[in-house]
Amino acid sequence: SPLSSCSASAREDAPMSPAGCSSWLLVWCEERCHKLENMSTQQSITEAAFGLGGTTICVRKAAKLSTWLDRTRRATSPFVLFVSWREVKPCMEVFTTQPKGSKPACIVVLADIPKVFDKASAWANSVQGLEAEVPVV
Repeated sequence: SPLSSCSASAREDAPMSPAGCSSWLLVWCEERCHKLENMSTQQSITEAAFGLGGTTICVRKAAKLSTWLDRTRRATSPFVLFVSWREVKPCMEVFTTQPKGSKPACIVVLADIPKVFDKASAWANSVQGLEAEVPVV
């Protein structure tokens, strides 16, 4: 199916999608993204991205995001970062060392409980100098 040929459930070490397969990427950075408990979430994210012409990549930590960025030299396709509150600050550090084409078009901070949502929202509103929008959901 087209979904599976476009990296339906890509891992950080998966090859990039075939040329022309997608126009953008959704990178999900969550420590437990490959765990069984998150498979339905991963599938939903993948299907939503695919439905909008995108492909997903799942990375566990900011260090893997850095490795992926260095390896792929992301300068051609835009990407959106879905990131847990725990990993957003380390990911922001990664972006300080990356060229402009390797930075996300948007960073979405995922907050699963109200306390985390409040902290993440306050942080997102206080961050200066970002080139990307940072909604908290």
